Amino acid sequence: MAMYSFFRKNKACRAYEHALRLRGMGFDTPEPVAWSEYRKGGLIADAYFVSRRSELTPLPQTMKQFPAPDTLPVLEAFARFTVRLHEQGICTRISTRPISSGNTTVRQAATVSS
Repeated sequence: MAMYSFFRKNKACRAYEHALRLRGMGFDTPEPVAWSEYRKGGLIADAYFVSRRSELTPLPQTMKQFPAPDTLPVLEAFARFTVRLHEQGICTRISTRPISSGNTTVRQAATVSS
């Protein structure tokens, strides 16, 4: 953890800053609240990122239902989202470092049953 302690911002700080940047560009991401780091012996021992609670659903949870018909629009929306990130200069290393599905959420469309 020496690299994060001395040369790079910790992951929690970067998550906070990235969330602010994404929101500023109009991307729907949970509102960042704070980040914190705890050091032991001068090195980062733990770091935490806090955001407001989100009603969005994690992508892997939605994709468990794949290939159900209602998952295709989710994949299409994810593709559009990825293109938009790339066009905004956010996802410039997508070929070597793909977007983490665990950090990607979707808004579930309301369904109406008769």
